[in-house]
Amino acid sequence: MIKIYVKILPDGNVKYEVKGIKGKKCIDFTKEFEEAIGEVDKRYFTSEFYQKENENTYEDNMTKKKLEEKRWLLKRRMMLTKKFIF
Repeated sequence: MIKIYVKILPDGNVKYEVKGIKGKKCIDFTKEFEEAIGEVDKRYFTSEFYQKENENTYEDNMTKKKLEEKRWLLKRRMMLTKKFIF
């Protein structure tokens, strides 16, 4: 299961961690999220980033439709959050 843990710091910076995506697909998955929150200052990769991507597992766990729905929900939540934080 794919999960994104988001922490909004008191200074307004946002830190997040992606779990459940192996390889470089996490960068594609978080693209819209990063665009919504602004400029990326630093990027750190977990051990999952360096693991071999398993296409079948990824596609079985998250179909393209579900992925788009999750991206839309995440983008919507970030837009709502921006109104209160910034």
